[in-house]
Parts: sequence; structure tokens; C-alpha cells
Amino acid sequence: MYPECAKLPTFLRTVHEDVDAQARSLFTLDQNYMQVDPGPFCGTMATCDFGTGLVVSFEQVNKRVLQVAAVPFGTAQVALILEAGEPTTHNQVGRIRNAGVVMAPGAEARLSAGANTRVCLISIAGEAADHLRSRYNFDPDSLRADIFLDPAETTALRGLVTEAYQRFSSPQADRSFDQASAAAFHEAVLSVTAWTCASSARTQNQHRVAGDCRTTALTAAIRLIDHNLHNPVTVEWLARTLGVSRRSLEQAFGEAFDTSPGRYIKVLRLNSLRQMLRDPSNAEVSIGDLAARCGLWHQGRLASEFRELFGVLPSEARG
Repeated sequence: MYPECAKLPTFLRTVHEDVDAQARSLFTLDQNYMQVDPGPFCGTMATCDFGTGLVVSFEQVNKRVLQVAAVPFGTAQVALILEAGEPTTHNQVGRIRNAGVVMAPGAEARLSAGANTRVCLISIAGEAADHLRSRYNFDPDSLRADIFLDPAETTALRGLVTEAYQRFSSPQADRSFDQASAAAFHEAVLSVTAWTCASSARTQNQHRVAGDCRTTALTAAIRLIDHNLHNPVTVEWLARTLGVSRRSLEQAFGEAFDTSPGRYIKVLRLNSLRQMLRDPSNAEVSIGDLAARCGLWHQGRLASEFRELFGVLPSEARG
């Protein structure tokens, strides 16, 4: 049960014009974001922390982003799509428009969230996770793979968190919960989350593409790109190394990220450069040297490509 001695939930709503600040504002996951769509970034984050390990967060961004996060053990992390703008995918497997996913602990999660998609992340850890195990017999650490939520099974959970979002977005949010309503909402989120996960697990095969060769090739391609970012990686080299056709690779990236593999590589390099430029330890390193570390050797096009994606020049992105 919700501890009688616990404080009332704390609320925080922030607006960010920097994709890195947006990533840091979700404190329940160690993650970073890669901006995919060009233009100035703007994102909002509204968070309700119950002080028991249950944290409910709501996020919306104006550009497609690729979120890469390490999912900690001992926690349940549920990403629920409340309002889908553009298609959203998780770990390159299937689109999760108007549904969601329970992320397996100990794994790297990649959520490609479309522009103007509103996502609710329910993080259950600590005392709340213990309650989830003892009362509802759901142990997050027992998950060996992601559970893709069945849209038909998420109605109750979506209703709960939508009600919560309306409370959080109110100017009177800090007074919208008393002890009794906080306890009721806390218990409802845990019980409905456990029920939703169990129900969706029974229909798991409807939402996974097990053994899909394009999915396997895409996962391997992403690893190759990550490990060879400073090298001249090309789509042709990826296809040849993986033993697949260029067309298959392009279809896989299109389905997962709504972009081509070549564009994915370029965007990843530019995002890596932006992160390096914001690192104070690189203050004395030239932009050209940092760009070379990211595989960006064409200095003549660098400034225009960087500004096209982020809305500022590399020199203006220094931390």
C-alpha cells in the first residue's frame, strides 16, 4: 500500500530547447537522445514522483528523436504512447502507435519517437517494485524480452495516466492530490500496470516479428555503425559486410526510423559532434578535429549540414 508517512507526490514540468537537456530531465533512465528531424528543437517533460519508486513522466517533442537508454535491473519501465504524431518504434521491432512496450531490464532500449508524439513513461522501482512483486506477482527482472503492449489491453492504463496528465498540467497541480487520492492512484497504477503486462504477454506474438531477417540485419547494422563511427562507413559496405542487399537494409531502416541508412549515419555523426562540442573537456579541441573523430571530414559542408539539423552553427553549439 501507499505508505501513510510518505510525502504527497512532487510535480515538475520543464520546457527544453536543447535535446540533451530534454534527455537529462527524465531522471529515471540513463539515456541520450539523437535528433533526427532538422530544425530547432523544443520538448516538454512533466514528472510526478510519488517518493516510493513510482515515477510517472510525460514527454512530448517537436522533432523525431531516437532515445537510447540503459534499462536498470529491479525496475519496471513502461513506455505508453498516449498520442501518436508520426510512427513510433522500439528496438527496431514493430510500430507501437497507440500502444506501448514494457522494456526488459538489463538491455539497451532504442525508442524512435515521432514528432509530436506524447509518451508516458511509468518507472516502478524500490518500494513500489517490491509491492508489484509481492501483491501482483509481477517481477520485472523475470522479463527476458520486451513485452509489446496490446492496444486492446491498454485502455484502463491509458485512462489512468491521461487523468494524471490533466492533473499535472494544471497550475494547481501541487494541490490536486491529497493523501487518500495519492494512495488510490498509486495502487491503481501498480495494479493496472501488472494486469496490462500479463494480458499483453499472452498475445506477445502478435506484436513481435520473431526471426525477421530485416530486423536481425538492422540490429547488426546499428552495432557496426556505432563501432565504426570514425571510419568511412557506407551503405554499400554495411550491406556487403552483413550479406544482405542494399534494398533490404533501406527497407529495414525505413520501417524502424522513417529514414535511410545513409541519413541515419549522417544524423548520428552530427549528433555525436554536437555532444562533443558541448563537453567542456573539449573546449580547446578544434571543431575540425572533433568532426574528424565523428567521421565528418568534409569541412566545407559541415557548417551548413550542422545548422540545417540543429538550427545553429557548430561554433554556436559549444558548451
